[in-house]
Amino acid sequence: MRLKRLLSAIAFLFLLQNYLLGQDKPNIKFGKISLEDFNLSKQIDSNDDAIVITDIGSAQYMSDYIDPIKLVYTRHRRMKILSKRGVMEAANVSLPIYLNGMKGQRITSFKAATYNLENGRVVETKVDEKNVYDDRIINNFHAKKFAFPDVREGSIVEFSVVIESPPILNLPSWEFQGIYPCLWSEYSVSIPEYFNFDFFPQGSLSFFVNEKGRDNFNMGKFMSIAITHHWVMKDVPAIKMEPYSTTYKNHISKIEFQLTELRLPEQKTYNILGNWPQICHDLMESDNFGAELKRNNGWLDEDLKIAVQNQRNKLEEAKSVYIYVRDHFSRKDGANIGLTKSLKTVLKDKAGNEAEINLLLVAMLNHIGINSSPVILSTRNNGYINPVFPILSKFNYTVCEAEIDSNEYYLDASNTNLDFNQLPAKCYNGIAMVIENESPREVAFLPDSLQEKKITSVFIINDSTGMPTGSYQSVLGKNESFELRESLKKETEEEYFQKLNSEFGTDLGMENPGIDSISKPEFPISVHFDFNLKLEKNSNILYFNPMQMEAMKENPFKSAIRTYPVEMPHTIDEVYSCTMEIPAGYSVEELPKSERIEFNEGNGYFEYIVSKSDTEIQFRSRVKLGKAIFMPEDYNTLREFYGAIVKKQSEQIVFRKNK
Repeated sequence: MRLKRLLSAIAFLFLLQNYLLGQDKPNIKFGKISLEDFNLSKQIDSNDDAIVITDIGSAQYMSDYIDPIKLVYTRHRRMKILSKRGVMEAANVSLPIYLNGMKGQRITSFKAATYNLENGRVVETKVDEKNVYDDRIINNFHAKKFAFPDVREGSIVEFSVVIESPPILNLPSWEFQGIYPCLWSEYSVSIPEYFNFDFFPQGSLSFFVNEKGRDNFNMGKFMSIAITHHWVMKDVPAIKMEPYSTTYKNHISKIEFQLTELRLPEQKTYNILGNWPQICHDLMESDNFGAELKRNNGWLDEDLKIAVQNQRNKLEEAKSVYIYVRDHFSRKDGANIGLTKSLKTVLKDKAGNEAEINLLLVAMLNHIGINSSPVILSTRNNGYINPVFPILSKFNYTVCEAEIDSNEYYLDASNTNLDFNQLPAKCYNGIAMVIENESPREVAFLPDSLQEKKITSVFIINDSTGMPTGSYQSVLGKNESFELRESLKKETEEEYFQKLNSEFGTDLGMENPGIDSISKPEFPISVHFDFNLKLEKNSNILYFNPMQMEAMKENPFKSAIRTYPVEMPHTIDEVYSCTMEIPAGYSVEELPKSERIEFNEGNGYFEYIVSKSDTEIQFRSRVKLGKAIFMPEDYNTLREFYGAIVKKQSEQIVFRKNK
């Protein structure tokens, strides 16, 4: 009797769940748009540029008389555009696709349209398939891209696509969360027992529906069971990108899959995932990556004679080859870890993408007897990689490792603003893989290991008329020097100083501005100028902030809560000192108090020291953080630390006119 009641209760709860789900699930069909669909005022935030109404997808294996087994992926997304920015951004769509003949994917159905309200009726503008273009990303990985036509603020846009794949490709991943809020995100997969997948869920949001079941699957004469999964997230907030973040891809709620094993009936079991030694071997044998690195490459001799001339040792030779490649080859942008043309052609053209230039550097160093290897990595804006799973499509950048006298040097010759043994900060994103014959190894490029130090000095004296005049000099850290060199490719020094003057918040009357070592990446950049302070000399009271030129004016961490890590590109050590003569005819009435604030028991500190004599004031501020990555549990402490810095650096010295 009890068992019967229990089963009845379970059945009732199951029916209730299905009923509630049916009540919540939107009834969406492509092309069926009513006047009411445009009214989303209750769900819209005034700060949103667009809102996803529904995003519904499925991936299931199917069998027919043409294909014994294939993977069919469907997706239907509907959005409303809310702002001009949404018109520019959300109206452009990119669909990833793998093209490799019969081994690749194909789009079997595609529909897309824009809907606008005009004179009380819905007007549809369809996307012409002729306006869908192909963009090659890397090797066989492409993107089908299109823009919705006639998009305005208030438009509804939607697309529907069906993509068929060979069975050995991975299940498409699904992002429940993105840069726009989503009212309903749903994904279903059905996996026959012939396939083993690892699942990788990510994010902090909870599922509205998370179901697992079983279904029948027929493949010709073979009968089997398929495991089904059904996930739904409802009223999903947009990921809010905060300062010091790598990419939203690292933190959104999503699910990814990796095919690890294939067990087709009456066939042997295949290990699909592979392993790093095998992948490394395949890369080094590939004409698109490492095959040329193993050859004699005598065609390099002429250029190497120019690059290497009477250097004293291997380190000097390596530096000479690096500088030759860096300064004589033009970089063509392209997110690729391998070659799109032969190294010989790269040498002839004196141009290539980042990977091609750095692979050429590997070949040249090896040719003169310096053991060198390519290193593949994922940049900060491309997302983290998990080295346990050897998935090449997760990598997007290649650099060079050179071993000299038992020391490793990491080189990127694709940018003229980089020094020997300097990688751009974007490369410091965790684990990278050194590709060495059949023995790959990991190397860690951690932001915590990238130390950045900046020293700024200000001297202020009274000129012959009693007016304060001074000099400013700031020696930038290696990364900030690199960033300034990059920005000076796009703006003049005059424009830079105009912007700098406006950032100081007052007209300094800059004179003799200059920037040293712009074209010498082996040296830090020094920014310097003279200035005249414009004080109201007739005032009884003068106020002066000794950190006026470098004060942190606002806390970068404005949100009260942060659910993902703070990811700074490097550690921080900023020293600012100011020596100032007391303005003629005035005395110091009030000085800020010296203070030292520790951060997280030795992870950093803020120091503010001020003192005075009869004629001058000496001031020193230092902000030091010994780590770059902070977990969410450290966020409040970090936010309070920066808040204290902003408050203290806004304090002023008060001068009173002598009677």
